[in-house]
Amino acid sequence: MPMLEEVLDSALGLAVEDRAVVAERLLASLDDLDERETDRLWGDEVQRRLAAFRTGKARARPAEDVYARAERLLNLHPAIAHAKAPSSPRNIVG
Repeated sequence: MPMLEEVLDSALGLAVEDRAVVAERLLASLDDLDERETDRLWGDEVQRRLAAFRTGKARARPAEDVYARAERLLNLHPAIAHAKAPSSPRNIVG
């Protein structure tokens, strides 16, 4: 997907605040998806992450570590709104 790569390269070259705006707008665009499409996309993502985990390309990390890192990153970038992290999963693959 050459066009996707070009868009990503361009977006990643933006200042942090501008990247946050782009991310917010992209995430908001996903709110318009119907439930079936959302479920399909999440299913695809789950399969991708599971395959990466099984082949050793990704590893499980304790959720507490992931949440602590996310909190540090959010504190570094005040343009990003704070969100409460979920408390249920014990490990996150990624």
